Amino acid sequence: SKHNPFLILGESGSGKTNVLKIILQQLRDRELVYLFDSKGRGLYEYQNGVHYINAQQQAEEFINYITEEVKVRKTYIDEQLRQGADISKVRDSISKIYVIIDEIDDFIDMLGVSNMSIAGTRLKNAMEYGVNFIVAVNVSKFNATDEFTKTLRGTRNGLLLSGQGFLNIFPVKVDKIPRQPD
Repeated sequence: SKHNPFLILGESGSGKTNVLKIILQQLRDRELVYLFDSKGRGLYEYQNGVHYINAQQQAEEFINYITEEVKVRKTYIDEQLRQGADISKVRDSISKIYVIIDEIDDFIDMLGVSNMSIAGTRLKNAMEYGVNFIVAVNVSKFNATDEFTKTLRGTRNGLLLSGQGFLNIFPVKVDKIPRQPD
């Protein structure tokens, strides 16, 4: 989808989990949602109405499920295209799945770093088949190098949160500002 993945970026305490709560209030009970909570269990109260995942075995089962679901969706899309259907209409007809991840580093730790090379590629592929990712990222810990994380880093969709005051996105060196002509 054109807004996939969607990142919520910020430091610890900037409100990423609170934004996810608002999103969950909109999606749960209406859409198929898989929720990967952070180690702090900030979204535990939202476990009803979603598929709440907080253990490695559950995460591995999700990866296997999503891999099979992508195969089914790919077969369906290919068949529809062979019959001359419009690709955008076919994609719109596929039910949406939302995967909400509170803290990507906790997700990687839960799944296991060794599993992320395979899982990362599978998750990246799932984005093409109606699986929408909404991911909270602590900007100071965004270091993994698997295919999924690389895709997250390349997204153009997101929300940047900061604490009170201002957030330096790009450092400005005061002594390097060009002088204006007199």
